[in-house]
Amino acid sequence: MSTPLCRDCFRRARKPEQIAQRREAILAAMSALLQERKPEDISLNDVAQRAGLAKSNVYRYFDSREAILLALLTQDGLIWMDKAEAALAALRGSGDGDAVARVLARITSNETRLCELISIAATVLERNTSDESVLAFKRHSLQQLGRLVQVMSAALPDLPPARLAGLMPLFVALLSGLWSQSHPVESVRRALAHPDLAPMRVDFQASLEQGLALMLRGLAHP
Repeated sequence: MSTPLCRDCFRRARKPEQIAQRREAILAAMSALLQERKPEDISLNDVAQRAGLAKSNVYRYFDSREAILLALLTQDGLIWMDKAEAALAALRGSGDGDAVARVLARITSNETRLCELISIAATVLERNTSDESVLAFKRHSLQQLGRLVQVMSAALPDLPPARLAGLMPLFVALLSGLWSQSHPVESVRRALAHPDLAPMRVDFQASLEQGLALMLRGLAHP
């Protein structure tokens, strides 16, 4: 039996720092479980047990299992954005859309949990949580995509920021769809192993780079 991450969590958190500590314990528990199982195989009971909390106590900090996953996705998005911002700084003023696509595809492919959570965000994570949680997540996502537009605009000065902003929903949709296709369920994976189905296999990083590069070329030559 796994050791709870928070031995003292049955005590009611009252101070802001205590509340933050409990939230972090829950997020750490979910993070640990995601190293062992798929998101759909993790229950709120599993998270509570791993965090050393009663399930009823978890509800004081998150309104659902999906809200916990959205919070993790928010954290992962910040990490990804910091990496993208640092990497794209080297391309400032270059005007090289293909290089921008290559950098973003490489960084994204290394963030497997981020990609997995994005791929189920619209269909799963945003459907079983409160309006407040979804609103906070959407506002945070918009802010981070705004940061991405800024650094991409600095690298691609000939593309107006407003047009790059219009690309952001397409980028997210491309990422989500390609991740699902490149990480199919076991039965589909076995089917795709057949030589005649080789053209249907998807290389996530290569396809993301190609798709984003094509989008950027389209913006440059409307």
